[in-house]
Amino acid sequence: FLSGQSRKYDLYAQGYKRAVDILVEHVRDFGRSQDTLVYPIVFLSRQYLELKFKYLMMQLSTLLGTQPVRRRGHDLVRLWNGCADLICRAKLDGADSLIGTVKSYIEEFHEADPRSQSFRYPDEVDGNPSLPGIAYIEIKNFYEKTSAIGEQLEALGSYIQAAIGAKQELDAAMRMEHGTDDL
Repeated sequence: FLSGQSRKYDLYAQGYKRAVDILVEHVRDFGRSQDTLVYPIVFLSRQYLELKFKYLMMQLSTLLGTQPVRRRGHDLVRLWNGCADLICRAKLDGADSLIGTVKSYIEEFHEADPRSQSFRYPDEVDGNPSLPGIAYIEIKNFYEKTSAIGEQLEALGSYIQAAIGAKQELDAAMRMEHGTDDL
């Protein structure tokens, strides 16, 4: 299916996602630390999304039989647009709704943290505050929205992986039928 290096993107993404789950559970169970844990919760959620988009692009490239798309940078809108383009090219059933839902959420996220710096540092390089106009983030609401998007992305990844497997099986059967199998 995918190279070991490509799969590491998903492993890293899953690690960030699990760390978010643990931090949110801590806030929920103990009812404290939300004012300090909100920053790593949002940053790790953003990192999960970034790596998940990059992994999905690698999966989609494999499905489409094209060179793997390896986007650099942290711009979630740019990454999602690249992912959405590949989803459209792959003509995945039911993907239109997902593309719109994720895009809307990512644009909101991007507005608050366009360069993946705002939840890492209290100020920008120029000395201005990193989160102007944001005084409070409701962790429960943020987590529920991000988790819902994450579930959709995980389902998409599973769907793509199954499509890759089916394509590879079909290709192998065709090679055998035409006597071109390399056995």
